[in-house]
Amino acid sequence: MRLQAVKLLGVLVVGTALLAGTVPEPEPTDPVDQYNLGAKYFNGQDVPKDYAKALEWFRKAAEQGFPPAVFMVGAMYNEGLVVQQDFAEAAKWFRKAAESGEPRAQTNLAALYSEGKAVPQDFAESAKWYRKAADQGEAIPQFNLALMYDTGQGVPQDEAEAAKWFEKAAVQGHPESQVNLGYKYLTGRGVPQDDAKAAEWFKKAAEQGNAEAQVNLGALYADGRGVETSYPEAYKWLVLAELAGSQEAKRMRERLASEITREQEAVAYFNIGVRYARGAGLVQDNGEAMKWFRRAAELGDAMAQSNLGGFYANGIGVPQNYDQAIVWFRRAAEQGYPPAQFNLALCYLQGRGTKKDFKKAAEWFRKAAEKNYVDAQTYLGRMYVSGEGVKKDFRKAVEWLTRAAEQGDAEAQANLGVRYRRGEGVERDDTMAAYWFRKAADQGFVWAQLNLGTLYFQGEGVPHNFNEAQKWFRRAAEAGNTEAQGSLGLMYAQGLGLPRDGVQAYMWFYLSAMGGNERATLPLTQLEQYISAEEIAEAKRLANEWLAEHKKE
Repeated sequence: MRLQAVKLLGVLVVGTALLAGTVPEPEPTDPVDQYNLGAKYFNGQDVPKDYAKALEWFRKAAEQGFPPAVFMVGAMYNEGLVVQQDFAEAAKWFRKAAESGEPRAQTNLAALYSEGKAVPQDFAESAKWYRKAADQGEAIPQFNLALMYDTGQGVPQDEAEAAKWFEKAAVQGHPESQVNLGYKYLTGRGVPQDDAKAAEWFKKAAEQGNAEAQVNLGALYADGRGVETSYPEAYKWLVLAELAGSQEAKRMRERLASEITREQEAVAYFNIGVRYARGAGLVQDNGEAMKWFRRAAELGDAMAQSNLGGFYANGIGVPQNYDQAIVWFRRAAEQGYPPAQFNLALCYLQGRGTKKDFKKAAEWFRKAAEKNYVDAQTYLGRMYVSGEGVKKDFRKAVEWLTRAAEQGDAEAQANLGVRYRRGEGVERDDTMAAYWFRKAADQGFVWAQLNLGTLYFQGEGVPHNFNEAQKWFRRAAEAGNTEAQGSLGLMYAQGLGLPRDGVQAYMWFYLSAMGGNERATLPLTQLEQYISAEEIAEAKRLANEWLAEHKKE
């Protein structure tokens, strides 16, 4: 495996960042500021990308001995950025920075010695500099030093020492080190033989898209070494490695294809789709995710069918198409997959991809709810409240809402609070209403915050407490609830739990009215008789400022 050098993928700004879009006046003389300005030009951060100006400022900082800048000058000669590529000049700057302890410079100087570029090839000297950088915790030199111990290049061959350095880099997420450490555990070279640990390290690298690790992990899953035998997992990793160009993976996958079942193949394809959708070890690509979900769906995988329906419903990776969405939701729903049953019910409820049919919506919500799918339980409870698709039945509504609320669903908790408040399906109990409103309010459910504020305002189910009331009204008001805004305005107007403040009162009544709450109009008219025109103007200014801020959100 080839030794690695530090690549220029961008430059970190050190110290205090410059203000966006500005160049310091006068020109900076401090080396940290000079380096920062060079970094901004190098990265195109707040200024147009300009390697020539970057080099100019890096050189100014380097001439003052600032190690990161010294390294960057060397790196630009090494890469041939703006200047003619010159390894001898790069080596000069790398050495200067390396002797100051700059780990990237130490790593690149080691690489020059290893390759014999502008310096005599000297593996011992290379290992010396890799060790200096590795001792500072840098993953790349740790990996390179491990390789040298593994091969006995520049240092005495020592597989235990190699494993030690591979592990130091591997725990930092370095994929090539993870692969090599996996090999060590698989073969018992330098470490005790351990298939489980081999699989663990191969998987870490495979998750990052390393094809070599994916091949090895696929083989372990196929053979049940270090992991439980799983043909779907084996097939998935081999397909991913094949996509990355591995011919070995292709041969192994073709052999496995004769042994894997249709269902196992579908699971593998589905999991590949998930990885594309999440960008896990692959470039995130909804179109590719859609392709793999379709392959799995056509093989009958319910989760893939449901996901395919979701992509069509939301226009992810394809144009939005509810007709197609409902086709795939139905296929998965008929296999008993609760998320698909829920989504099919939503299609019937909202008339998407089909005519509205509340009865069918309720039927599919019930199927998912009976499998403890919390969203379906909430919707079914709501339908028993409204009598849509089912006969109105508050007791059944409470039954389903309770099941969802106990699983933490905020909407169900708020709805259940209403049922206790009104005595619908249960005996009226304001204490229980407050209990459920608080659970939903703590999750940010706005109208539960409004209702909890109301209970504190009125002293029902909880002790009478204007301070608590205004706290919950404010949370709902800040979220844009017009009734809460009106209630907060009232508390400011009357000095209840808050200092009496006509400007704040007018502002919140004004926002409430602007949001469509007609009941806020009368208090506004009444307030205008008690506060000045200047105060009204200030209240409107504050309200418009609030609207502008919340429009951005």
